[in-house]
Amino acid sequence: MRLSGADIIVKTLIEQGCDTVFGYPGGQILNVYDSLYTHQNEINHAYSRRMSRGAAHAADGYARATGKVGVVISTSGPGATNLVTGIATACLDSVPIVAICGNVPTTQIGTDSFQEIDITGVTLPITKHNYFVGRVEELADTIREAFALAASGRPGPVLIDVPKDVQIACCDYEPQPPAKPEPPKAAKEIRIKEAANYINAARRPYIYFGGGMITAGAQEEMLRLADMIDAPIGCSLMGISGIPTDHPRFLGMQGMHGHYASSMAMHHADLIISLGVRFNDRVTGNRHKFATGAKIVHIDVDGSELSKTVNAVCGLRGDVKPTLDALLPLITAGEKPEWRAEVDGFRAGEDEYLDHRAGMTPRNAILTLNRHLGENTRRLYPTSVSIRCGLRRTSRSAHLADSYRAAVSGLWASASERLSVRLSERENAAFSLPETAASVCVCRSLLPPLPTMFRLSFLFSITECSEWYVSGRRSFFQQALLEYRT
Repeated sequence: MRLSGADIIVKTLIEQGCDTVFGYPGGQILNVYDSLYTHQNEINHAYSRRMSRGAAHAADGYARATGKVGVVISTSGPGATNLVTGIATACLDSVPIVAICGNVPTTQIGTDSFQEIDITGVTLPITKHNYFVGRVEELADTIREAFALAASGRPGPVLIDVPKDVQIACCDYEPQPPAKPEPPKAAKEIRIKEAANYINAARRPYIYFGGGMITAGAQEEMLRLADMIDAPIGCSLMGISGIPTDHPRFLGMQGMHGHYASSMAMHHADLIISLGVRFNDRVTGNRHKFATGAKIVHIDVDGSELSKTVNAVCGLRGDVKPTLDALLPLITAGEKPEWRAEVDGFRAGEDEYLDHRAGMTPRNAILTLNRHLGENTRRLYPTSVSIRCGLRRTSRSAHLADSYRAAVSGLWASASERLSVRLSERENAAFSLPETAASVCVCRSLLPPLPTMFRLSFLFSITECSEWYVSGRRSFFQQALLEYRT
């Protein structure tokens, strides 16, 4: 069939399994918006109510929550540059998104035309790859390649720049099956054997995982390894929700903003087994003093992360799941009671810093919520003593309540006269939240309704609409608008 470039963009997105796109219209992308309107029964468009910046973060959050490739659409110039923060976030957090930007016609490229910007040059350092589509015949295959690339290996953002005349031009379009990412591959056998030797020789092993372990779906393999070598487990910020927080081996997030027990266990370990995680400055602090008595075995699909900030005695470039599958048969199982007792001492030391006061405190509010959570809900982990909250009234709250629901993985409850939380008195008070949503930060700006992904219900007695902002040492969310009953 013969279609315009704009229709090819939309039809190819549908072909790739995309059911929702986020965006903000503008002059150089209006043809695509016309096509989105025509195909509204096949693909949804979530309109960013302020600017395209919010759409970029929404696509990022959508990808984290669904496991699909997020898609954001923007016009040229300021519309395209507004995507930069969202694209950078997806790049550093390894989130697969495809950004499609309109641009001025090809005849005006390089002439400093109105709202012309070299967005491929601007985003080159923060994308896996950039495409400038100069011919409509290349458009469909470029989008297919972008989807496959975004989800392959270490996921990340891909940008496609489409001039307006390419959107208007027509060519033949033939539907194809969805593009498939590259299959996961294990590390080299010689490296796996080398890693097994280090692990079998360790007397105080510590497992440190991040978002790469979650992306690879290697939770079961990691827990089997931990049980075999009797190792405690810690995680990075991106690893939160990777395993249940009440798992007996889990010490919590590590590092400057993490748990005392997890950080101390890593510092005193003689072997750190790193799975799909970066060693950034919030984890290491002074790199020259970081875990000086420990050797590091690092497994990551991105070879550039191996020994990038701290030296690994054994770096394995490969997907975490198949690499662990090949590694486990080579591991000698054994208990380490002395190391376990030392880790238990770190746990006891952390307990001294917790807020054990009775009554309405931030920690008690979260513990009360935990008692009402379902089995398929990530439990809140109230270990920070510095959780705080600010209340800001807004006359727009009633409108916002009808406009969107925000995901939230924590709650600060105040004993003020305005709010009375009665969860402990009501057996039917509960909320449900998908496990994967715990590490999602969708609420960076006002977003369109996402009720199927995030559902939050509490029984409250509150006198007026309010918009809550919650923050804490381990909080990775910006705002939460609570459903309530007056």
